[in-house]
Amino acid sequence: MEAFSSKGTWWLADRPDDTFAGTLNIGEDGEVRLELQGAPVPFQNFLKRDDPPVPFILGELRERHKFFGRAATLVRCWTTRMDGGFGGTGTLQEFRAERAYIGQAHLSAAAPEFRQTRLRFSGLNAWADTYTGFRSIENSFGRVWDAPELIRGPVPGAELSIGAGCDMTGGRHEVRLAEYVELTLTFPSPIGEAELDARFIYPLQNLFTLITDAPNTLTRLVVWLPGSETASYSVFAAQTYSDETEAVDQHPYKMLLPYSLIEGDAPRIFGAWLDLYARRAFPLAMYFAGRYDSPRYVDLRLQLLLQALASYTGVTATRPPPDPSVPWGFTESFPPEYRGPKTSFEMATTHPILEASFALIPLREAYTLLFGERTEDRWNRFRADVLNTLTYILLRDPAQADPPEGGTYYELAETVDLLFKVTILLSIGLDPALVEKQLRGNPQARLVKQWQSAGG
Repeated sequence: MEAFSSKGTWWLADRPDDTFAGTLNIGEDGEVRLELQGAPVPFQNFLKRDDPPVPFILGELRERHKFFGRAATLVRCWTTRMDGGFGGTGTLQEFRAERAYIGQAHLSAAAPEFRQTRLRFSGLNAWADTYTGFRSIENSFGRVWDAPELIRGPVPGAELSIGAGCDMTGGRHEVRLAEYVELTLTFPSPIGEAELDARFIYPLQNLFTLITDAPNTLTRLVVWLPGSETASYSVFAAQTYSDETEAVDQHPYKMLLPYSLIEGDAPRIFGAWLDLYARRAFPLAMYFAGRYDSPRYVDLRLQLLLQALASYTGVTATRPPPDPSVPWGFTESFPPEYRGPKTSFEMATTHPILEASFALIPLREAYTLLFGERTEDRWNRFRADVLNTLTYILLRDPAQADPPEGGTYYELAETVDLLFKVTILLSIGLDPALVEKQLRGNPQARLVKQWQSAGG
């Protein structure tokens, strides 16, 4: 998000006549901080560990926010610093707010609900490679921009539209046109902050991280309140990931699913993704957490990938493995008292090595898509390499020699990662032929093919 700072006048919602001068600072990571000259919160309260947050701090900004006015509403504000002492009033207080709403009027509820939202993500422009309003002028040096037709369609819980706009800056001798693409979600009934985050913002951020194959961040969030066409607010909040540079210039050939590959089918794909995310939120959150903040050790990354994969494929103690016909080969070395069907099943759905052995099975379709039909021996070697390496990682002795042959931690982690992503794409209804075509130019896919071919 774009950093923003403004001085203003501030007050608590229940004490509107008691005002304080202060400065609102919003960082590029969306974090909202407010410095006040004065002490709306008593110093004694600041020392209490269980002191609740201030529900509302309202303010009038001196500098109008470029999108939506001067009225700022800070929600759930925690005191982080205070200058002052007992027996006197503090001279300065600093707050960290969970969210800031900036618009033409202040919010009147601590838990607002919204009828519509508009979103931009850092990789959205790059993803929409062929969706543009620019066109050339015949026999002219210039370019013209006309708004492209909206792409609309229903998704679970909302109506989705994909559209583009254009900002113009410059003067008499220089003009710059900057196109942007954004998503609009309109809800059949108003929804609150938590539902908006869990059902739409986080899943869509993760979707763009998946299809652009680069970590994405939310760069703009605007919401509309019910009952009014003009009650709109820019929303700021701390981001789970804030680096906009990773995805902003991603080329289509590096992506897993650029817009040009699906075009008018985008709403259906988005809807299938939101439906999948509602059913697999926990394992997908585990996986994408590793994309935004990858473990510094590759052996740990491989373990986390396999854990997310096991949870995603449903290999848990509460449901059977995806392929019950697979022989229980790992249980042959168990003592006789542990070879019963129930014990074998429980071991296979809780033991990390056995869990991984079954979790890898659903990747078989993606492996075949990548390497062709005649890959049975290669697939079996790859699966054995992963399980042998995982066994070594979990049971290794620090004095033990080199890990087993069959590829480095990095090669295996990258291969599992790619196959996991392709499996997800196939599960939301993508044509395997389109996915295979896109993988031909994908840098990660080319490396994986090279490693697997070298291995046999």
